[in-house]
Amino acid sequence: MRILFAFLLSLMPALAQTASGLASDLAYLMKSPERVTRYYDKVLWFSGDQAAVEIRKLYDDDFLAQPRNLRNVLWILETAFAQRDWIMNADDRDPRAATSLLRSLQKNVTDERYKTSIDKLIEKLNATATIESDFGCIDPLTLPPIPINSRKQVPDLALRNSNDKPFRLSDYKGRPIVLNVWDNNSQPQVAGLTYGLQKKYQETGLAVVGMWADASGASALDAYLRKAGIANPDYPIVLGREDSARALGPGPIPLIVLIDRTGKIAAFQSSDGTGAGPYYCTYQSAIKTLLAEPVNGQ
Repeated sequence: MRILFAFLLSLMPALAQTASGLASDLAYLMKSPERVTRYYDKVLWFSGDQAAVEIRKLYDDDFLAQPRNLRNVLWILETAFAQRDWIMNADDRDPRAATSLLRSLQKNVTDERYKTSIDKLIEKLNATATIESDFGCIDPLTLPPIPINSRKQVPDLALRNSNDKPFRLSDYKGRPIVLNVWDNNSQPQVAGLTYGLQKKYQETGLAVVGMWADASGASALDAYLRKAGIANPDYPIVLGREDSARALGPGPIPLIVLIDRTGKIAAFQSSDGTGAGPYYCTYQSAIKTLLAEPVNGQ
């Protein structure tokens, strides 16, 4: 018994450090344009309701209700409960603080998209089923496809791939395309936004293409991919320039362009100007819509 008691006492500093570390990680994530990476997934998995408690200590409602910050809160809390059974403190598996925080923030929100996302996340957090249940995308900025009759043809840019071979988007006509455009000012994880999509949807005919829209060329691209931790991209990458990106649509790089089977732009989202790209949840429903559309686009 004495040995067990001594062992438990020895864990106290470590547990305190974990709480302190969580607060530090949350402060970083709230001010960073990065989305939850695999590392932060693991940090937040063990926090549960404690994440909401720490957020409340760090920030007031006026700050948290700002659209960019509220969006961060939504994905932090969603991730914090993603592995409910792994949360070490049983009390933190109950989203009482998270629900209270979200309801408080909802009073300060005027955008209906954010109000709806808060309702959806509260339902998801309080569900008896695991968080992996299909509640749909929580992101308030989910990208809806442009109506078919309003879509415009994508410019058939004459580009070259990373092996210096000619490349045209029209070569993919008949297949939906996810075009991920980034440059040297983009956050490193942006190149990974579409990493895995090719494998996930390879049986559906979806094409995933990356565009390096930076004047620095192929050598800088290699350095960028190493920084992003992507040694062997699972999708083709073509070399463009800033004017190539501008031809696709307005707004700062990075950007995501979804192209339908007929070669028309079906959805478009640019960066918020920080160098961070949209995360997968933003456009996953649009991908499913494009895959369900007929080849003739009717």
